[in-house]
Amino acid sequence: QYKLGLAYELGRGCVVDEARAAHFYGLAAEAGHVRAMFALAIAVDEGRGVAKDEALAAAWFAAAAHRGAAKAQFSLGIRFAEGRGVDKDPARAAEWFSAAAAQGHAKAACNLGIMHAAGSGVAQDDTLAAFHYRQAARGGVARAMFDLACLYARGRGMAKDDVAALAWCTKAADLGDGTAMVNLAAIYAQGRGVAADGDAARKWLDRARD
Repeated sequence: QYKLGLAYELGRGCVVDEARAAHFYGLAAEAGHVRAMFALAIAVDEGRGVAKDEALAAAWFAAAAHRGAAKAQFSLGIRFAEGRGVDKDPARAAEWFSAAAAQGHAKAACNLGIMHAAGSGVAQDDTLAAFHYRQAARGGVARAMFDLACLYARGRGMAKDDVAALAWCTKAADLGDGTAMVNLAAIYAQGRGVAADGDAARKWLDRARD
């Protein structure tokens, strides 16, 4: 039934039919199929083939999350962080981000880093923020790379290291993070962790404006 739902959603061997996709996802989800629960949650959350219902979507994300689906754990964390379909609860958001991050979900690790840096839903802890940012950065999340660079630049949660700050800021900028580009321009203009270079500073400012 899950495969039938997927076929109707993607148009594999049939015409795309979001209503039928949601129907078969629902049957499979009710039977305990975890991926179907997640697929149904997305359909209900976005109103694709079924009435939009954020509370019901959150319930299906929760069902999949409790069965260990990292993507569902991350999605449920987002809903607790934003109060979508559930009461806003930063502490529960952090719990679900932590569960997803423990399975290698990079964006969940980034969000957990942000929460530890701000003390939102968890105790403020720059060392833990750095740990989670590093996990997310290694998973390719540009925001985490930039935030990690900021911690290195300020010596928060680790020894101050302008060279490491430059390296992570560059990685984030290379991935298109505009804030990182602006900060990288300032780093080159001021010569922090690298020889001052006006041309490089202008290059990054120009890229940030594009």
